[in-house]
Amino acid sequence: PYIATRRGPLALRNFDDLLCLTPMNLAAYTALRERLGAAARITQGVHPAAALKRTEELDRRAAELRESLRLGDAEHLLGIFPGSREGELHVILPRMLQAAREILRRRDDVRAAVSVSDRRFEPLVAALLERHGGGLCQAGRLQTTSAPANELLAASCHAMLCSGTLTLEAACLGAAGTVCYRLTPTGAVLLRTFCHHRHIAGRPAPLGLPNALAAFAGAEPRELPYAECVKSRCRANLITRCVLDALPPGPHTKECPPRLDARVESLIRQSIQPAGARSLDEHVLRIYRELSACHAP
Repeated sequence: PYIATRRGPLALRNFDDLLCLTPMNLAAYTALRERLGAAARITQGVHPAAALKRTEELDRRAAELRESLRLGDAEHLLGIFPGSREGELHVILPRMLQAAREILRRRDDVRAAVSVSDRRFEPLVAALLERHGGGLCQAGRLQTTSAPANELLAASCHAMLCSGTLTLEAACLGAAGTVCYRLTPTGAVLLRTFCHHRHIAGRPAPLGLPNALAAFAGAEPRELPYAECVKSRCRANLITRCVLDALPPGPHTKECPPRLDARVESLIRQSIQPAGARSLDEHVLRIYRELSACHAP
């Protein structure tokens, strides 16, 4: 949803090929190329997240993860994905944990697991859990896991999602969730200074990548797959409300896991895997062959 106002013109003037991974960037850079009179070739490739699918094998590993976390058959799992940058962990994870405390207080059939994607941050995550977990770790209702993100997404009944790429992976797996994001003070200044917040259909583009893709493809605001608690709205009470509104009211059943609307899920997948688009490897190979032909003796 954001376009770099300075890097875009530099890229178009200095590179022969630009490969975009979303239709928003394809449209933005194509329009910018026309305005600048640049000659760069711009194409959209298949986003790597498009390869993700909900399979029987993934469901089996998700069930094993639930067992390793010692969840009861009827208990819901809340997946917490606070990102993989130290700044994000300091800013966002405390809010997520405060929300999780309230959610688990109101729903005794819910347990939570925090994804620790980078083992270097395990001490920091442990310290934040100790400070903001409210004793839930000792009670076994709040845990950490280094399991692959797609397995925790598949195992969860709902997910708090921070990372931009992870939100797209969640959408490709049909995982239900809430987008939570708040920039560090330095990041907010840099974003306002160097990036332009795009509008889609006359409205500011959603911050969550799946929401932005769905909106760009023509989905109405009420059809967007994820509630967003972002920027100044990234507050524990709002996250709590969004998650509680979305959690299934009854006991967990593995036969009917929460899923995104199938039409919107398909819309997002088509946006990052348009007909005729090539993978990143195929694009690189094509350019390599073209260059080799140009410089052949």
